[in-house]
Amino acid sequence: MAKGEEERLRTLPCERLMVAVAEKDVLRERGREYCEGLKRSGFERRVELLESEGEEHVFHLRNPKCDKANEMMDRVVAFLNSHH
Repeated sequence: MAKGEEERLRTLPCERLMVAVAEKDVLRERGREYCEGLKRSGFERRVELLESEGEEHVFHLRNPKCDKANEMMDRVVAFLNSHH
């Protein structure tokens, strides 16, 4: 992570943050690293990593009616509706 990046992450003006990646996603490690960087930075609000097993990048857009896409959307909706 670049110098000064953790300070920027620590002060993000949000109550909670979700990062969604897929197991075969080319950006999977970057998403995981972002979540870890938030934790290292001292970001004290809720951080959730949502990882869809066996899927590729943007699978939910390519096949929005598949079970994994529905499962992902259910988790996103639950996250958005949560209050902590």
